[in-house]
Amino acid sequence: MAALWKMARLSRSHTFDVHRPRFAKLVEYSVECLKNLAVDEVSIEEMIDEGALEVLANVCKQNPYNEQIQKAVNQAIQAYCLNDYLAEKVGQKM
Repeated sequence: MAALWKMARLSRSHTFDVHRPRFAKLVEYSVECLKNLAVDEVSIEEMIDEGALEVLANVCKQNPYNEQIQKAVNQAIQAYCLNDYLAEKVGQKM
């Protein structure tokens, strides 16, 4: 019981930051998941409307020097540009 209490205190006392290298792979994986959700025009349009592009832009701003994350974000944005209509919509939101 004491160990659980200590872990709970420790987890509350530390704020986790995506800038830390140990979370870089987690961010890459999350961006990859957003890319893999782009299966058709309807799903992409819904993700754009729900703010997925803003999330990707925020990831870029928070990780400006991580090339792997930048590459993953670029691939996700490319996946969202399935056709001309969606590419125009992505361009307007960015």
